[in-house]
Formats: sequence, C-alpha cells, structure tokens
Amino acid sequence: MNLGYLYCESLNALRQVVICAVNGQTHAALAALRSSLEAMVYHYWWRRKLFLADDYEAFYNWLFGKERNTRFGAVITDTLNDLPRPEHAVVFDELQPVYSQLCSYAHKATLDEAITRIRGGNVRQQSDHETIYWLSMLGMTQRCMLDIAILSNPHALFPVDIYRKFGFNPPLGVFLDQFSGYYVGKALGESAQSAYREHFKNIDPPSTQMAWYEEFPDLTDEEVLATWHEEAPNEPSNSSFEDKLLRRAASMKAKVRAMLWSFSYMQDTPEMPDIRELVRILGETLSKDTEQSA
Repeated sequence: MNLGYLYCESLNALRQVVICAVNGQTHAALAALRSSLEAMVYHYWWRRKLFLADDYEAFYNWLFGKERNTRFGAVITDTLNDLPRPEHAVVFDELQPVYSQLCSYAHKATLDEAITRIRGGNVRQQSDHETIYWLSMLGMTQRCMLDIAILSNPHALFPVDIYRKFGFNPPLGVFLDQFSGYYVGKALGESAQSAYREHFKNIDPPSTQMAWYEEFPDLTDEEVLATWHEEAPNEPSNSSFEDKLLRRAASMKAKVRAMLWSFSYMQDTPEMPDIRELVRILGETLSKDTEQSA
C-alpha cells in the first residue's frame, strides 16, 4: 500500500523547491531539491528490488528505520545499471554530477557554489544570475528524474486513446492516455522522444502492450460515455463528445491520484491474505465436495 510513498514525497519536496526559490530562499530550495531527487531515485530503485520479491518486509524495515540506508551512491549506480540506454538520455551523464552539486547545499558549498557569490552580493534580493542558476539546476534535476521515470515505464512513450478502447474502465498503469502523453512529449522534447520511441518500439513489454491494445475493438462515442457510472460533471447540455470526454477523464484521474496519495500515507495498511493459505483452504473445500459427490 505504501509503495507510492517515496514518489509522493518527491513531488511534495519539488513543490517546496519552487515555492522557496521564487521567494528568494535559493539555498534552501536547492537543499530540498536534493531530497526530491533522492526520494524519486529510491522510489524506482525499490520498485525494481521488489518486483519479484515474495514480500515487502525489506522495504518496510528500511522505511521505518529498522535497517540502515544503502549508500545513495550505490543506489544511483544500481539504478543507472538497470536502465536501458536510448540515444539522447541525459541521466547517465548528468545524474551523479547534479546530485553532487545539490549535496553542497546540504553540507558545504564551495566558494563558486555559494549563493551570495552567484547572486553577486549580499543584497536580500535575487539577481538574474541567481535566478538563472536555480532554474538551471531545477531543469536538469527534473530531466534526470523524468528520464528515470520514462525509462522505467517505457509504455509512457506510446500514448493511446484508452477511452476509445476501454471507456472509463481502463487497465490502470498499463497505458498512458493521449492527454498525459502530450505533456510527456513536451517535457522530453521532440528529438529525445523520437529516439526513445525508436529504441523501445520492438522491445517487450511496450510492443506486446500495444499489440494487446490493438486487439480491442473501438467503442462508439455513445459506448464510451455509457461506461461512465459516476455523477455527470457539470457541463452545458450541448457539450461536444470531446468536451465530455475531457471532463470525465480529468475527474477519473483526480480520483485515481487521490487514492494513490491516500494509500501511500496510510499508517496501518490492510494486510492482503496469504495466497498459499487461500489455495490450501480452496483445495480442502474441493476435496470435501468431491468426497460428498462420490
């Protein structure tokens, strides 16, 4: 239930980075940016470690401080070694230098890194040099985080019209819709997006996911809207199908994301039943039914 916790913490810190920086607290903003980057990298590192794990005990022991943190330099190395390497991916050359530079604002900045020196004086007002500096650090850090996220979830490079195939009951986490896909493309840039797509187009799982997607017939406009079972959004009676689709898609996304945040911060998460115990009980029940039938 808490697997999204680190991801949510990364986004929380990232918002505070921007708020601090635009209010002139550049040093504090860059220290928080380091925390955001660490949480994001740890999130995808743990996802890989737990993918084939029998249980999540190691994660919870780490999360609650029962086990020592793995040295973050080793986490970066593990993460980069596990990622595919398409052309134009900047994370492999930039992640370690960016992280090292951000560490200066949590420990000791060098003379050249000191915000007072970058600002050009101790006047309590941001200068152009200071603004350009923190924006550059923010942009490069975000790009490294984006690369890790995309290379860990390459299906995001191939957005589809999931509503035309599944209506408002799509398989969660399998496809990226056309609305979110637009922003992924803008964030990556045209050349990087093209290079990434070329790298992944014939690789499993994106290729098998796309083939599976194409197996489903297209729904009509009426069939798509008929899958909406929530209260209808407030909209004009003469709204077009595109407008109705966008309103419902936004509402559905908001609900799913609210669930993600709610689950991520739950203290006492419900325990899932042991599947082996369920199989044993089911087997005993079937045996008894067979005996009685005989």
